[in-house]
Amino acid sequence: GSSGAKLAMKVQKSASHYTDAAWDEIKLLQAVNKGAGGVEEKGRNQCVQLLDSFEHNGPFGTHVCMVFEPLGDNLLALIKRYHYRGLPLPLVRRLTADILQGLDYMHRCCSIIHTDLKPENVMLTLPLINRLPAAPRADESAPSDDVSLGPSADAVMPHEEVKDGGRPEAEGGAELESAADVGGNGKLEEQSDAAGMGEGSVA
Repeated sequence: GSSGAKLAMKVQKSASHYTDAAWDEIKLLQAVNKGAGGVEEKGRNQCVQLLDSFEHNGPFGTHVCMVFEPLGDNLLALIKRYHYRGLPLPLVRRLTADILQGLDYMHRCCSIIHTDLKPENVMLTLPLINRLPAAPRADESAPSDDVSLGPSADAVMPHEEVKDGGRPEAEGGAELESAADVGGNGKLEEQSDAAGMGEGSVA
């Protein structure tokens, strides 16, 4: 548009199985957008927002395109920035709280269980990245509890700064029999017989 706002776009490959997967992803992302029925719900800001979707007919077929809010690096890039030697504890606390709030929102308000949580699927917003402390050189000691991001980690890193950018895998009234039903293959096993999941089981 003419507002000059920056956006991010994901363009899916044109092969039919990629197109089908993209439309499934859009359906789930739309459910995340609608989740609380317009009510501002805790954890909503920790989930990536799909702003629009459309098809583009190109020379190699039809591509499904998704438009998102712009985000920064993912958590894996941040881990690499710290040379795989750990992150400052206040940052870990903030990231953990935000991830759990986003997962809780998806489960509680959208009936979606994310089963592909990994550093590549945790996106950081640009304001958070700009406020991070300098990463240590590779020959320096790893960050410790003494590293501070300021007088209050909450004041420095608001809740809406970590976004789950991964693809949620299931929606609807799907219940899990146990946390073990969420496999490492990124898929959800739907169960009609729910044994009830305790808090913290979704991760």
